[in-house]
Amino acid sequence: MKTRKFRSWAAAAAGALAALALGAAASAQPALWKVTDDDSTVWLFGSVHLLDPQIDWTSERLDAAFAAADTVYFETDLSPAAQDEAQLLVPKYGFNGAGVTLTSRLSAQGRADFEAVLASIGMPLANFEALRPWLAGVVVGVRMIMADGGDPDAGVDRVLHARARDAGKTIKALETMEDQFAALARLDGAAEDAFFEASLQQILEQPNLLADTVDAWRVGDVATMDVLIAGALKRSPDAYAALITERNANWAEILKRDLAGSGEILVVVGAGHLLDADGVQALLAEAGYAVARE
Repeated sequence: MKTRKFRSWAAAAAGALAALALGAAASAQPALWKVTDDDSTVWLFGSVHLLDPQIDWTSERLDAAFAAADTVYFETDLSPAAQDEAQLLVPKYGFNGAGVTLTSRLSAQGRADFEAVLASIGMPLANFEALRPWLAGVVVGVRMIMADGGDPDAGVDRVLHARARDAGKTIKALETMEDQFAALARLDGAAEDAFFEASLQQILEQPNLLADTVDAWRVGDVATMDVLIAGALKRSPDAYAALITERNANWAEILKRDLAGSGEILVVVGAGHLLDADGVQALLAEAGYAVARE
């Protein structure tokens, strides 16, 4: 497995197995929030980690926020050195123990659903037996996106990271590479298996899930995104807590410290982290900051 590709797979999952999609043309207005106190501003922008390069998602509002920001935060370090670290983390967090196969962890229905999903993307079951369910889910999700023209290098995070680097902005990460892998891998046993099986069911029940999700994202339809992105996650409360609510709470604390200073910051995280009551923007509003949808 190439490290660069796997790093993008991990990013896709960390955003919630969260914003997997391609979509049709529409006026690009992805949601953007402005969080302020007396002397500082944090802009929050929800990303999609893999996209068709032909999709236009930029806007004047985002360009203005980017230009104003001195610092740009991403979920994790996207530098080449950090991506190399992923190669060491894959076996630590993503492989089953000795004598355990992926299919041995699944119910009969779960195995049937998995075989059906794999058949739709032309991948053999044998390629997955060593993987833990969370990693298998990431690989399947990314392959589905890439089969429809998605490219990790065209993802919002990578595009804005390159722009920030070229503009000489300060670039920071909200969590380490190992933090991100550990969040994906922290589910154990029955909870992890149940989340994987729920994700497979959602794929089979909603064949247009990927296209519908990015269509909603591109026009800033947060209510629809909440239904589509968090569907499988909310069926698995432990997964939702590990991947969304706990990480959002950690990130909100980091941003509160920045808001205690001065200046302007742009934060680019998976769109699944900026939804409704559990979103980072909602946590900052609860803490007393002024939050407005731009």
